[in-house]
Amino acid sequence: MSEPNRQLAAIVIADAVGYSQMIQADETGTRTRFNELAEGIFKPLLAQYRGRLMKTKDDAFLITFNSAVAAVSFAADVQRILPVHQSQWPDDHRIRFRIGVNLGEVIVEGGDVHGDGVNVAARLEAVADPGGILITGNAYEQVRRRMDQVAFEDVGPQDVPDYPGSIPAYRVLLDPDIVDQNVPRASKSARWQVVFGLAVLVVIAGAALWTLQS
Repeated sequence: MSEPNRQLAAIVIADAVGYSQMIQADETGTRTRFNELAEGIFKPLLAQYRGRLMKTKDDAFLITFNSAVAAVSFAADVQRILPVHQSQWPDDHRIRFRIGVNLGEVIVEGGDVHGDGVNVAARLEAVADPGGILITGNAYEQVRRRMDQVAFEDVGPQDVPDYPGSIPAYRVLLDPDIVDQNVPRASKSARWQVVFGLAVLVVIAGAALWTLQS
């Protein structure tokens, strides 16, 4: 028996919140809106970040990427764009997603992937907030100093159903006002040096102008 094809991948699982209830209330309309989001948001972003859609269910996507940065960037863009795209929809028509991201080993069989890496992403997605993103510690270590458009909050080890042990997790923060929390110290220092230098130039220019006017 041949060894399974094991690969390291960044795994994204996105699941629609309350999809079953929405289907019960309006099956045709819900499926139409879901497909609109899939075609109008998920598909273009998959192409942009070179993701591979490995599996779909009625309400969920399993996607793999070659890098954690691409996976988290994709997830962040999805969660940013979804509210804007649906802003004119009635509240009870809007579809929100929970997203879990993991960097781990997967088993590739044909056009499918499975294994512990997928299980971890799925368990983390299940405890994410609606409209939110949780990533594992493995993914965080790869992205924490390589992404300046998001910030991260350590939410501690997560005890999730049907998984042995807890999963270290970080919440992805999309608020641009707090992005600066993750900028490396050297970058912050350099930025303040520029600001200070500009301030000095303004003072010098003001003094020169005052001298000429005198």
